[in-house]
Amino acid sequence: MADESWNRKSLRNIGVALANRFNDEELRNLASDLGIDYDDLVGDIQDTKARSLVKFLYRRNRMEELLEEGKASRPDIEWDGLIVPSTPEDANIDPFEPGAFDFADEPIEVSPINLPDPVEASGPTPNILLGHSIDADPILPPPDLPATSIWQQTSVQVAVGTLILAIVGAFAIFGIGGNRTVDVGPEALILGKTANGNLIEANRYGGGEDVIVFIGGVHSGKSPATVAISQRLDQYMGNNLENMPNNLTVYIIEDLNPDSPDDLGQRSGRLNSRGVDPNRNAGCNWSAGNTHGSAPFSEEETSILQAFIKDKNIVAAIIWGARETNGAVYPAFCGAVKHTPSQSLAQFYASETGYSGKRFEELDQGTGELGDWLASEGIAAITVLFRDHSDPDWSRNKLALDKMVDEFGER
Repeated sequence: MADESWNRKSLRNIGVALANRFNDEELRNLASDLGIDYDDLVGDIQDTKARSLVKFLYRRNRMEELLEEGKASRPDIEWDGLIVPSTPEDANIDPFEPGAFDFADEPIEVSPINLPDPVEASGPTPNILLGHSIDADPILPPPDLPATSIWQQTSVQVAVGTLILAIVGAFAIFGIGGNRTVDVGPEALILGKTANGNLIEANRYGGGEDVIVFIGGVHSGKSPATVAISQRLDQYMGNNLENMPNNLTVYIIEDLNPDSPDDLGQRSGRLNSRGVDPNRNAGCNWSAGNTHGSAPFSEEETSILQAFIKDKNIVAAIIWGARETNGAVYPAFCGAVKHTPSQSLAQFYASETGYSGKRFEELDQGTGELGDWLASEGIAAITVLFRDHSDPDWSRNKLALDKMVDEFGER
């Protein structure tokens, strides 16, 4: 949950300072110092990038870090003067609700920078992630800039895009109208604890009935890329939450097996603290074995995942696996029958990444594999193997993830 002590005026002041007092290179370096990929932030111009950065950090209770890094990189800015005392009304306002960032009728309570009031603007802006409309209100420019400024050019473009995308997004794509009233997150959930007491967590984005789940870190010690891509996806989803189709919810489990020892590329990096491989402990075609556990779902990692899956309307599941030369996507199946939804999803994902898309006819049934159990539950499931144990191959997978969310969002 975001830190409620940060009110909308303070957040806006910081956002305007980032947009007006930093150049593009400085803002990019600031994001990097905070561990954030600047190119993943929403927007094509600096003001929207600045707003996206503030929003991302606010939602994760990291505003103090932003202030510390800001003071270090630009000590000439009086950062403490940007903070405005909260009022009782602030407690009931989401600082990033449409219109909440608009202070056309209020002076900016900030010194000594003395930033001017913004011009009035409102309405959705073009979607960056999925091509739908979003309810975002970018940081607004000072009213005394020349008519040729990028601020005012952009406001005209946004005004035109508002009408077109609002109609297309709400009716043509989703078949619905009106404002979203459900809780769209983000929300951090604790699913349970491992035998060593480490938390297994999930992050939620969106509030629709159809759920896509991404599962990282099944073999995190062997293939840390499976955790790294989940973290990148978390950042990306958090920055683009407004773009989530209304019918979808995305859950990201960053690390299902946090107890696995760090042993890059080695079999031991697959095992939990009891020497069991979670991907040999699920309920499809399970058999006894040294690393298979005492029974299906005998391990905390798999029993926690089972409870989580059973409680959701999962339409697709993506498991980040280990490594295969040139990358590969495996469709899930349980028994001697092809699971067509999983096969279709595997071919779709493979075509977008350039990985090898495996087919049911060329595969043998695994033992207690998580994906196969998911298929037995009627869920379209795939296991994605990267080209390297350490490199999550983000650029390739990002394209596939965008299109997959878009595809399920249009159903």
